[in-house]
Amino acid sequence: MKQTPKKPAKGHPNPSLSPSKSRPPFNVDDASTYCLAADRVLRSALDNNLPLAQHFVDSIFGEGTFVVESYNLQEGGYQHPNGKFFFFDFLATDQLGRYINIEVQLSHGETIPKRIRENQAHIDNNQLATGMMATDLKDIYIVFISYKDILGLGLPKYTSKIVIEESPEHPFSNLGVHYIIVNAEQADPSTPLGQFVLDLFSLNEDNMYDKKMAKALKKTKTPFGIQEVKSKMGNFWDDVRADASDMRAKEIVDSLI
Repeated sequence: MKQTPKKPAKGHPNPSLSPSKSRPPFNVDDASTYCLAADRVLRSALDNNLPLAQHFVDSIFGEGTFVVESYNLQEGGYQHPNGKFFFFDFLATDQLGRYINIEVQLSHGETIPKRIRENQAHIDNNQLATGMMATDLKDIYIVFISYKDILGLGLPKYTSKIVIEESPEHPFSNLGVHYIIVNAEQADPSTPLGQFVLDLFSLNEDNMYDKKMAKALKKTKTPFGIQEVKSKMGNFWDDVRADASDMRAKEIVDSLI
């Protein structure tokens, strides 16, 4: 279904001020630094909020492409035998069983290609672990929203697929794996995707395009919301940190929160 961009909200910041411009660092004790792109805020805002989760998916893929049936936040946090931790920011399934994985990358954008590969491996492994045959694997859509233009091509979105090098025009598209990188530096406010990205990184709910996103961000800034932000991610990371096998692992966890 074709998307129709909404009119810019009154007082929305100049779109030339991309999300990569200087901004205050996230401080869980200072609600003025909250934005939906921050892990803790994102988890709190999306918790038990299916309409907002659907809006995230619609903004990236277009309305009507997927109907979100269920989703998990920061799920899959566990320690591998090699000591490494792994978890998803947002993992949803639609009514056809397809997987939609959305990640927000505020730093270390150069790791995105490898992280895409890692996320795909875990989603496939989770499917196969249930006894599913390889021929029955569901399609996977992996999206990374990057704070920086990691490819440097100045495009708002990069879509990748596997092709036959000797015959690029061959329709080798039956693998069921789709990779998308959304470039926040080139968020176009005339499109639904651009408005979504600007809202995602906005620090001010009064200047956001979408009412659902604005309401969700505003809720996290209330006294109760701030405690929710602290507790939801705090408990998760406390558990992960407690299970860390060495000091280096603890340092990595501390750097992420």
